[in-house]
Amino acid sequence: MGLERRCSAMLRVNNSLAMSGEQPAVPGPALHNTGALYLGGLPQHILHQVDIPVKNGVIACMYSLQIDGEKKEIYEDAVDGFSVTECSSLACLSSPCLNGGSCVESGHNWHCLCSNGYVGNKCEDSVCKNNPCNFGGTCVQYPGSGFACLCPLGKHGLYCDQDLEIGQPYFSSSIGGLSSYTAYPLPGAIHHSFELRFHFIPSTMDQIALMIFIGQDHPHDPTSDHLAVSFIKGYVVLTWNLGSGPRRIFTPHPVADSGRGKQTHIVRLGRIGQQGWLQVDNMPNITGTSPGWLSQLNTEPILFVGGYESHNFSGLPHDLPLHSGYTGCLYGVELRAGRVRLFPHRSKDAKGRNVGQCSTRHCHDSTCLHGGACLDHAATFSCLCHDGWFGAECSMSSNPCDSTRHNCSQGSTCVPLQSGYECDCPLGKSGKHCEVDEPLSDVSFSGKRSYLSLESVDIDGPEACIDLQLKPMSERGLVLFMQQNQGPTVTFISLSLHGGILELRISPLGGQRRAGDVLVVRSGRVLAMGEWTTVRAGRYGRRVFLSVDGTVNAGNLLPGETLLPGNKPLYIGGVPDLSNLPSGSVAGGLPAPLKGCVRKLRINWQPVALTTTATATTAGPLEGRNLIDCDGTLCGADICHNGGTCQLTPDKKPTCSCPKVTMKYCPQ
Repeated sequence: MGLERRCSAMLRVNNSLAMSGEQPAVPGPALHNTGALYLGGLPQHILHQVDIPVKNGVIACMYSLQIDGEKKEIYEDAVDGFSVTECSSLACLSSPCLNGGSCVESGHNWHCLCSNGYVGNKCEDSVCKNNPCNFGGTCVQYPGSGFACLCPLGKHGLYCDQDLEIGQPYFSSSIGGLSSYTAYPLPGAIHHSFELRFHFIPSTMDQIALMIFIGQDHPHDPTSDHLAVSFIKGYVVLTWNLGSGPRRIFTPHPVADSGRGKQTHIVRLGRIGQQGWLQVDNMPNITGTSPGWLSQLNTEPILFVGGYESHNFSGLPHDLPLHSGYTGCLYGVELRAGRVRLFPHRSKDAKGRNVGQCSTRHCHDSTCLHGGACLDHAATFSCLCHDGWFGAECSMSSNPCDSTRHNCSQGSTCVPLQSGYECDCPLGKSGKHCEVDEPLSDVSFSGKRSYLSLESVDIDGPEACIDLQLKPMSERGLVLFMQQNQGPTVTFISLSLHGGILELRISPLGGQRRAGDVLVVRSGRVLAMGEWTTVRAGRYGRRVFLSVDGTVNAGNLLPGETLLPGNKPLYIGGVPDLSNLPSGSVAGGLPAPLKGCVRKLRINWQPVALTTTATATTAGPLEGRNLIDCDGTLCGADICHNGGTCQLTPDKKPTCSCPKVTMKYCPQ
């Protein structure tokens, strides 16, 4: 037997020690070099033939190749290759720019030119991070334009800043997983029987869409009660489940299609016990009976039209999560239950998202500039800009929030506008570019995405009290909000202005209150703009009260109702994203940040510091945005105690003139 043949290999990187290894050679005929040396990666047809731990190609520059001491030109001597370019610099080699941003080199440094709708040094943030949509509109990322505002019911426009009167609602398909919809409260008498009638004009027959839904307020399972009407490629489908499994009936053929948006169709449907029926236009009446023996429809008393509120219809039963939102007009909804006749569109308690007016469009020849393509989304629109044009309407030749083009100071956030940009300032900063240090004594809220957050407080006891002084500069705005969560259960307490009237709203846990109903206590008068008002809100047992300058109004919690312990921040003047506010938390359903001043906040009779200069015993603010001092001086209402009066020294520092002596804070 001859000596065992072995092969060895060695690797050395820079000036490190050489690493080597060897293994027995496979016996056989003499080996011939019939393969190829691959650099940087492997072709697709080779990848599945080799067993190596890493198959991704390297991102790097290579040069000075030698094989057996012979120099090789990596590019010129190659016989094949793919996606190989000249290596001019390593600055952008790692592709640091995200979300379609372009890397630009400057010597050994780099910066990013961001695509529409993205900001940050690496284009890492969507403009939706600082939601630019007004009145609680939902900001969603959208290809091409970067973002779209899904407006609350009654608002429309690029930033949801325009009023919209809706007579015949128009719905748009899902954007970013969120559909258009309207939701209406129902009477409690639909468990055994009801009839529903509506008109619709589909924008396209090629859609699988949800038109009507009544169901639970939690994720559904195969036995969850619900009723749904779908539009499936021209067929109208009725599905209902009374707890023993679903039953589905549908029209014998698709509805007539006489062209885009021209044919009006009438749907009549209903159920009595287990039996359901459906009639569309002049087609035959279709009936069916649900399985099992259960005969009541036990659902939440909410009628959804045109879509649903959850992302991608998550939590809905059966195959409904595979549906999209309905696209087209759907109007004239009428519901009869016993002696009750309901026209939901007249309800003042209706809510919705991204609903437009039928036959009204945002897109015209000049909506998007410089040849941009306009896409209509019911209550809003978006522009797909040609290369080299940016902004919501393709009006700018560059992204104004590129790191080399805006002047927002470090720690602030650039917010692109229809033309230009503005800077959102963090707590303690102000000015056009957030370049000014802003010490606060009494807090003034700008009303532009402004808010202040504090540590959570407990207001769930049988006695709780919130005191503050408020100087409003606008008749609408969120004054205070705190939400409590325990699993899927949510309670909240809020103070908000609507038409100059202050409202205390509480969503309690337990009791017999209908889902979505909140306890509301309103002030007895309209607050004066630009003047300080003393506000006290709280509870004593089941009694809930709101006092404005000594005038008290009250309401009562129902037996068994309570609030959860505080586990979320307390927000003053607004919240980071108004679209995340729960339904019913503000009057009128159209939230806005407060424009005005707040001072002398006390929770359960203990002072709460609103500023870093205050002397309250509690911790200071957690964070804030777009805040300035109310009077521009360091003399705030919380500076001096025990009846002391704040005065400024010659060097503009606060000092207190106490009843008997001048001291720093008038301690006892």
